[in-house]
Amino acid sequence: MSAAMRPPRLTSGVTTPYSGIGVSTPILRRERTDGSPLMTPRETFLRLVQGISAGRWDELADLYAEDAVVEQPFAVPPAPSRIEGRTTVAAHFARAGEGPLRFRVRDGAVVHETADPEVIVTEFTYDGEVTTTGAVFTMSNVQVLRVRDGLIVSSRDYHDHAALGRALGAS
Repeated sequence: MSAAMRPPRLTSGVTTPYSGIGVSTPILRRERTDGSPLMTPRETFLRLVQGISAGRWDELADLYAEDAVVEQPFAVPPAPSRIEGRTTVAAHFARAGEGPLRFRVRDGAVVHETADPEVIVTEFTYDGEVTTTGAVFTMSNVQVLRVRDGLIVSSRDYHDHAALGRALGAS
């Protein structure tokens, strides 16, 4: 499809089905109470992986809604398969920050926007290190995030927890 025929992309990543008939369908970007714009799902995801890469574990729960639900279908104990609520998310990240694992997201993370403006699917890779031994590992990830009002309300995290287990077993 030529650029002239393509429907316009809105800031949410949604294409409007009505653009071909002259109807304008803007998606308004809500603002925080201080007037600053809310983060898009893409911006929220990038803030999350950048925070993990920088080791800012104590800030990460602020990206989640009060009643957020995080599911990790591939979790290997002791990692939980389900985390409910911002307080529990904060405790989860606090434990991660106390551990010997460091992560750095590789350049080239892919963010797929969907027909639902709140939902994105991400593909990315972490290069990791076990700081107590210097052992390095690679961890592939796919996340399906629902972000509403700039906060993650749900996340299905398909992290390669087996890679973590192997890295820790080598330590």
